[in-house]
Amino acid sequence: MDNNFTEQENIAHVEEQQETLNQGNLGNQSITKKMSKSKKIAYMALFTALVIILQCISTIVGKVFLVTPPTLAFVPILLAIVVFGIWEGVYLGGVFSLVVLIFGLTGYDAFTYGMIQYMPLVTILLIFVKGMVAPLVACFVYNLLKKAMPKVAIWIASALLPIVNTGVFCLGAFLFKSHLYAIGLQGNIFAIIFLTLAGTNFLIEFIVNVVVTPAVIVVKRVFDKGLI
Repeated sequence: MDNNFTEQENIAHVEEQQETLNQGNLGNQSITKKMSKSKKIAYMALFTALVIILQCISTIVGKVFLVTPPTLAFVPILLAIVVFGIWEGVYLGGVFSLVVLIFGLTGYDAFTYGMIQYMPLVTILLIFVKGMVAPLVACFVYNLLKKAMPKVAIWIASALLPIVNTGVFCLGAFLFKSHLYAIGLQGNIFAIIFLTLAGTNFLIEFIVNVVVTPAVIVVKRVFDKGLI
């Protein structure tokens, strides 16, 4: 009887220790999840700030040298796509679009301001569609290729961001080309859209993305190893 009672006590003690251990593991997992979520929020805040700062810089440069400002904000958008995922990329695309809209509404971006005067709803829609569809398409293709060809997938996503952004802009500008004449643009509309408005900007955006892509690959590798 005493032996049976002692054995039952031991079993109960082991079960109690196991339950305490399980609760500790659950607590640690909860803390880890909270830390991971906090880290993600911090990085997204950093990426958001970078999008705003880079687009402000590109708008100032565009006002001095170009008809329309190039998009330098694709760099943090690409980082968000490869590190976090599609919705984070689309969110930053929305932030980028909002900055473009603000500069257009204030008149600092003269071309966007002119378009808003003649077709406000269409212009606003075009700004947000091109800004958010570009990371959407880039991340979709990246997700398709990342398991088989991780580095190639990042290069392709990097190239798709300016390609899709410029493509949507050209399509919208061509569909509403009469408004481009209304805001004072003269000459061959195809040359205006594809060579002046989009061509120069596209080359700048594409070159910038190509230059920074190796660094993005390194950052992605560091994130995957949990070093940052």
